[in-house]
Amino acid sequence: MVKSKLLKELFYHGIKYSRPKEILKKKVKLEDNILYIEKEKISLNFYKRIFVIGAGKVSSQMGKEIEEILGERIKGGIIITKYGHGIPLLRIRVREASHPLPDENGRRTAEEILNLAKGLEEKDILIVLLSGGGSALLPLPPEGISLVNKQEVTEKLMNQGANIEELNIVRKHISCIKGGWLAYYSSPARIITLSISDVIGNHPSLIASGPTVPDSSTFKDAYNVLKEKGIWENIPENVKNYVSEGIKGKVPETPKGKERFWDNTSYHILLTNKEVLEEIKKEASKRIPSYILTSTIHGEAKEIAKFYASLAREIRLYHRPFNPPVLLISGGETTVKVKGKGKGGRNQELALSFAIEAKNIPGIFFLSAGTDGGDGPTDAAGALVSGKTYSEAIKRKISPEKFLENNDSYNFFKKINSLFITGPTETNIMDINLLYIS
Repeated sequence: MVKSKLLKELFYHGIKYSRPKEILKKKVKLEDNILYIEKEKISLNFYKRIFVIGAGKVSSQMGKEIEEILGERIKGGIIITKYGHGIPLLRIRVREASHPLPDENGRRTAEEILNLAKGLEEKDILIVLLSGGGSALLPLPPEGISLVNKQEVTEKLMNQGANIEELNIVRKHISCIKGGWLAYYSSPARIITLSISDVIGNHPSLIASGPTVPDSSTFKDAYNVLKEKGIWENIPENVKNYVSEGIKGKVPETPKGKERFWDNTSYHILLTNKEVLEEIKKEASKRIPSYILTSTIHGEAKEIAKFYASLAREIRLYHRPFNPPVLLISGGETTVKVKGKGKGGRNQELALSFAIEAKNIPGIFFLSAGTDGGDGPTDAAGALVSGKTYSEAIKRKISPEKFLENNDSYNFFKKINSLFITGPTETNIMDINLLYIS
């Protein structure tokens, strides 16, 4: 279908624009032994060694570009990325681990990274590359808390629909590396962080749980998240004890920003979802009137689907707030409260919910996909639906409601051949939603 093809083309246009190769080429330069990062200027004459560490789904691609820029000046480093996302580098070791739930490979690599940081000296530079998924890929629980404990807490939070901010508040307070601890242990080296944002609001403390920036959250905040999500009584006893000891001041709080070592750090967000949406709009406007609704969409996927469907219906019926034909562009990250035992991800759940809510609205097409190419524990980035998806499923005796009730959006779309599969995309800037109304 022509409109389905258009939505896919625009999604891929945004992906191409947001790849590290394109971003770092524009924002990081080396001239006459001076490193330029956006408006920051760093003379390399004052430093003896440069090390690179990274965490995230596109950290190895970022590492490749940094190697091309700095070449032999890099003395070594370690990068951890998701299984299937790593590429071989010349001077930086690349490891792979599990995402979104952490595993032993991630824990071991996080320990290696922390040991490297602890060995740095005053005339060293540490370049830290962060992207989406970095938090799950850097699991380093404190003594007395096992990786299995951390996996259990993370899974329970995700199943209760915790958003990235809530997840990371808890992660930072059962970690030896997140929430500013990596910067603390890297002192007295010069620390430069380059990140690609995958969080709403683009706050550095939320990107990969902020290993190199001050943390304003507290153990009390972590307790409140666990309590509000209804899982405090069901998490491992040693995690409860650790958080409780932290509230009492018996466990050190995360670094808050008053420490002197912060003067020797800098942080650069090289790309956000907002910029990518603007690039998609620029391209789409050549073919159809296009508008950006928001780059901060969040909330339960089912509820967001109701909003999109009601908007599509209003435009079709009353030509407001936009005249059709029109393309509406959004970005952000929804959540899913898991009650069933099916397979899926937030984008597939959003698309299935939209198909149900928008049944029989003619001339509409909706694509929801994760920019990293992965949606939940599936091989799909998301799904593409139309106003006919619901009726076509019913004709084939497939009940969309039953699949949604079981959180089984992946198998629903597999049955009707509407999964959107991209494979690893070499970027990660949250999700993109494209809604076309003819």
